[in-house]
Amino acid sequence: RMKRAEFVAAASRLQGITQRTVSSFALKAAGSKSLQQINATLPAVVVKSANLYPIDNNNLSWKSDNSCDFSGKLPASTTPVFVTINADPGSGTGSVVVLCDNLMAANSLADYLKKSVQG
Repeated sequence: RMKRAEFVAAASRLQGITQRTVSSFALKAAGSKSLQQINATLPAVVVKSANLYPIDNNNLSWKSDNSCDFSGKLPASTTPVFVTINADPGSGTGSVVVLCDNLMAANSLADYLKKSVQG
């Protein structure tokens, strides 16, 4: 598990064009659940969907800038992976940002997480 300062330092080293993948998403209200209710559950959906851990001691809540950070490792190579989910609780739009030295894995993970959060 990582502390915030460790996450920021590690993620700042992975900002090259082949290390950063971004995928946008749009949430839709489903049944009796509003966009705000769906948005509130996204951090838990990410943890349940992928082998990622929230930054700062299992904190599954949104930061004040409407983002939530996660870290993990690729299963086969133990390469570090850093993920930030950004979402606007009002409009339901957001993005998944994956930082990793393995571009193929980063693209796959970004696509998978996008599908997971969209339900």
